[in-house]
Amino acid sequence: MQQKEKIYIRNRYKIETILDSGGFGITYLAEDTEFCQKVVLKKYCPLEDRKISYEKGKKDFLREARTLSALSDITAIVRVLDYFEERGDAYIVMEYVKGHSLRKYIENRIESMNFSQAWDFFLPIIDALEKMHEKNLIHRDINPDNIIVREDETLKLIDFGSAREYASDVTMTAIVKGGYAPPEQYMRKGKQGPWTDVYSICATIYEMITGVIPESSIERQNKDKLYPPSSYGCEITPQQEESLMKGLSLDYKRRYQNIVQLKQSLSSKKEKETASGRKDKRNRNKLGRNLIVIVLMVGSIFISAMTVKKHKTDLYKAEQKEWQEKSLREYPRDSKQRLLLLDYLARYGQYKGQAGEEKIYFLPEWAAQKINVRCDFGFFPQKKEEYISYLRRKGISLKLEDKRYQGVIYIKPVTGTLRTYFSYTEIYDIGQNCGMNIVYDVTTHEVTRAVFYRKNKRQKLDYLISIASQSIIFFAKDWELPLKKTQQKVKELAEDYEKEEKNEGIYSWISVYDGSIGCKMEKWCGTALQVFSYTGY
Repeated sequence: MQQKEKIYIRNRYKIETILDSGGFGITYLAEDTEFCQKVVLKKYCPLEDRKISYEKGKKDFLREARTLSALSDITAIVRVLDYFEERGDAYIVMEYVKGHSLRKYIENRIESMNFSQAWDFFLPIIDALEKMHEKNLIHRDINPDNIIVREDETLKLIDFGSAREYASDVTMTAIVKGGYAPPEQYMRKGKQGPWTDVYSICATIYEMITGVIPESSIERQNKDKLYPPSSYGCEITPQQEESLMKGLSLDYKRRYQNIVQLKQSLSSKKEKETASGRKDKRNRNKLGRNLIVIVLMVGSIFISAMTVKKHKTDLYKAEQKEWQEKSLREYPRDSKQRLLLLDYLARYGQYKGQAGEEKIYFLPEWAAQKINVRCDFGFFPQKKEEYISYLRRKGISLKLEDKRYQGVIYIKPVTGTLRTYFSYTEIYDIGQNCGMNIVYDVTTHEVTRAVFYRKNKRQKLDYLISIASQSIIFFAKDWELPLKKTQQKVKELAEDYEKEEKNEGIYSWISVYDGSIGCKMEKWCGTALQVFSYTGY
């Protein structure tokens, strides 16, 4: 077999593979044979239709190298190791940063970040840009594709091909990236400065917390449809949202003029929130002391068990109402979340058929994650992680075997009402030749049901009855029976159920307000037990 010819540049850099190629050149992964390390080698070689301005382009290319060399002391910026010309071509040698783009990192996250998480995560890049601005340089191309997330989750800013010195009397070329570039970058004589990078910083953070790429600033000038992050259900305070949206102002004069102002704005607002929190705490302490006095005064009053139970039920109903308000079907017809859902449905949805009056569509997993809103089916308030931890504390062995996604939207064409069911199912081996499926919400991880089954129909149900009984006690606040009585009730239910013939597809269950435990017959495993919640459905 013929050995592939090795290519060396400057008798030092051995080409390994092509990482990227574009209109202005090729980017290689190479080995620096002198220092035995991997490097990134950028070669300037424009396409044929751009060779008229070859010399000017090469000059700009080498200027990028000099720009980066001047920033070598900034940790979060990729370092230039060398730059040179050889046989008429220009090259830049940069450190090789192992990792993947911030865009891929955002897309692969199960949950979007809240604002504080995104800000802290992105702060090294913000600090790096602040130092860059101190040298009268602006980047002009901040976006998730130009930031690398390393294996230790630290960030590196790459691609300085658009970086320029800024001055009030200089006309800059139009370098734009839709969604991240402010209006002045679309204008031939648009005034650019640190405020230009401020817009791109805020646009990137906006995507990190919402999962949505901001609308192009040119489109926003015609009709501004940039919704505040809170409308997507993001975790962000009003003060943080105000700062972020100011950073995304279309008029650069209304924007923060530099990164210092942006950071000061968030810092001062955080101090106000902390002060407000201290005041609230003092008020709560005062209220607590008053309540103690009141309780002591009325301590002799007898409260009946029925009153306590009613209070628990009312409290749960209030919590349930709060959960319902988070779901898509509770939003008005013209709400931002509903419009986002319908937009994804139109672009990425797959029609799966009809059930009664409802049409059924499938939505990909990544789209459900970006919508990032709790779906409409009933869920317990407990999260999957809490439930797994509870079972392990009870001594139950759990081995994850599989994880599946289901993303279904139900729409009634006549009324326009819709329901969403975005869930994961995790399949576990729980020992003693038994299994368990946990179904939970994609966004909140709240559990909708847990199903327990035998892998051999002839096994006894005792082990499953024990786990199912512990589970209903864990999930349902209104379930008041102790464990032994619960196990007896479930055993009686299962025995009666198995005596019946032709039970396939028929349920039998015991319910309280906030949860149910029941039986279902399956061909492959016989009687299965399940704990489920349909409240809020």
